[in-house]
Amino acid sequence: MTPKGILQPFQRSLRINAITALPYTNENAARVFMEAVIIALWNIVANPLRSFLTTIGIVVGIAAVIVVIAIGEGNREVIQSKIKMMGANLIAITLQNSEFDDGKILAGMPTFVDLKAIATLENKIPAIEAISPVLRINSRLKYQSKSTKIFINGTYPSYQIIRNIEVLSGRYFSVFEEKHKKRVCVLSKSAAKRLSANRQNILNQNIVIDGRRYKVIGIVNDLPPLQNNAKPEQAYIPYTVMKKEWPYLFLDTVYLTIDKDHAVEKSIGEVESVLRQIYGETSKNWVKGMTDLLKGEKAIIMQTTLIITGVASLSLFVGGIGIMNIMLVTVKERTKEIGIRKAIGATDASILHQFLLEGVMLCVLGGVVGTVFGIACAQVVAELMEIPVKISWSAIVVALAFSSGIGLFFSLYPAAYASKLSPVEALRYE
Repeated sequence: MTPKGILQPFQRSLRINAITALPYTNENAARVFMEAVIIALWNIVANPLRSFLTTIGIVVGIAAVIVVIAIGEGNREVIQSKIKMMGANLIAITLQNSEFDDGKILAGMPTFVDLKAIATLENKIPAIEAISPVLRINSRLKYQSKSTKIFINGTYPSYQIIRNIEVLSGRYFSVFEEKHKKRVCVLSKSAAKRLSANRQNILNQNIVIDGRRYKVIGIVNDLPPLQNNAKPEQAYIPYTVMKKEWPYLFLDTVYLTIDKDHAVEKSIGEVESVLRQIYGETSKNWVKGMTDLLKGEKAIIMQTTLIITGVASLSLFVGGIGIMNIMLVTVKERTKEIGIRKAIGATDASILHQFLLEGVMLCVLGGVVGTVFGIACAQVVAELMEIPVKISWSAIVVALAFSSGIGLFFSLYPAAYASKLSPVEALRYE
């Protein structure tokens, strides 16, 4: 049988022609490449189940990469929006060990800043724009037949400026009301919704907090939480009223803002210096800027990212091993084809390029499926876990580039093995 007769079955089953035997030159490079692409696609389509099972690891790994990037981008935007909303010039003075129940003093816990110390800070640091102590307690609110338990915050009127609180209806309480201990209350939008389907209905009405009547004078927007466990349902009352009604509470938090013309880091140092003069070294690490306040949130994001990245890396490695294994099987199955192509003039380089291209295309197809699957998973994660995600083009490009790299790396050995086969031994292979 002539070489042409031997080649005919392979032409019918694998769509091979003499172009694949040609060396790469400027004149025929495009034709050789397109022929290699057609052969690669034909072999993938000819074995759909095997191709699908081979790419499962790649699909899962790439999907995990997409989810990781989407979560990271989404949370980065949230953190940036929090900084923008609350202001980069926000400083918090918090007791280092302030994990306690309902603000009650625990044994061995140091008492905190009193109002004289706040006045001292204002006098000694001109850069302070606004300052407010915050007392907090988890208490029950009642309105008509409805009842809910939320956090009550005792603050100065300046707290509205410090936290950029937007008044949706009514107003925030005044200096006069705070000074004269008026029982007035401002509810967050979520808190008002819990007590009344129409928040306008509760405005200027009386509610009961811990058995005492308060008049609702305003509804404000929900604040972005500074702690991971903070809820949007909040109520705000004058600091003096809070101190009078809950005398056992101690002041564990003070918020202040620095004039935008002054450096925040320098002001943090000045605040620390004043507190050290009053309380000594016990005040160490009490002062935190926005970066410190969001550090816990960033740590949780980082931990989640590392876990998913670990899963993605393992899946991609297993997928890569699968690609290498199936490519070695393919080389064995097509040994005679390799021998025929070499016999009619194919170079080692053209054989190497052919099998590398097949491995890369297999991984890229897995990467495309994994990208679609990853986008769907990211949306599901956002709904179930209530965390923000953002799908960007950069994530898709990274995923596809990563899948191509895996295909190239794990196909290199099988392709090199195929290119080094002896044509005589390959033609004898059964």
